[in-house]
Amino acid sequence: MIYLLRNKGRRRIKTPAIATLIFLFIIIAVSALAPSFFPRIISSGTIPLWKGGGCLENGVGNFFGFFQTKSSLLKKNDELKQVLVSKQVELLKLEVLKKENNDLRLLLGGRTETNTEMAEVLSKPPRSLYDTIIIEGGEDKGRIAGARVFFKDSALIGEIENVYGKSSSVKLFSSPENTIDGFIGRTAVTITLSGEGGGNLSARLPKGVDIRKNDVIVAPGYGDFIIAKVGSTESSVTDSFQTVRLKSPIGFSGLRFVFVEKP
Repeated sequence: MIYLLRNKGRRRIKTPAIATLIFLFIIIAVSALAPSFFPRIISSGTIPLWKGGGCLENGVGNFFGFFQTKSSLLKKNDELKQVLVSKQVELLKLEVLKKENNDLRLLLGGRTETNTEMAEVLSKPPRSLYDTIIIEGGEDKGRIAGARVFFKDSALIGEIENVYGKSSSVKLFSSPENTIDGFIGRTAVTITLSGEGGGNLSARLPKGVDIRKNDVIVAPGYGDFIIAKVGSTESSVTDSFQTVRLKSPIGFSGLRFVFVEKP
């Protein structure tokens, strides 16, 4: 019994060795009969791996190339946006210059007085107080207090009150407690206007004086220059006078240039 078990164990040990010998014999025999058989198998097995490696390399390259292209496109897009914004700013500047040029043409084209010079308005209501404006040019341009200030060739709006080094303050006729004489353009009746601020003026006239809404008040000694326009009249049964409410002929908030009387 013990002898049989030992024989079975020896057979199990010898079987792998015999199989290995048979496998080596087959390889030697095939190599002898067909020397190129195994090299072909090896080379045919490695070619797909090389091809696969090339495809992988190309895929990785395309993957990173996509992001590089996208990044460059985004950068180019930002550059184009900056150029667009710059061009828009330039167009706005051109529009501003065009408007200023048109304003100057209107101002210069409408002037008939030669004894005046144009001045830029530096400050105006409501930024300046008490119905005053600040204009460029003072002692450096020979400005003097009392010089009349005009708007185009149509309105007389005030006079220089103070002269500084390079600027002057102009007191508008609508300034509170300011008075100026004029006459009604339609009837030539004399009238004294009092400033009330905010571009408003008033006057007191006998009830019998013919004055109507939209009548203009003209400055004496200055041709047809308007100093105010009638807005309304007020009166009562017990009062022998009528109150006239007037308005400056121009809006000072949009005033950019004026003409100053030369010494």
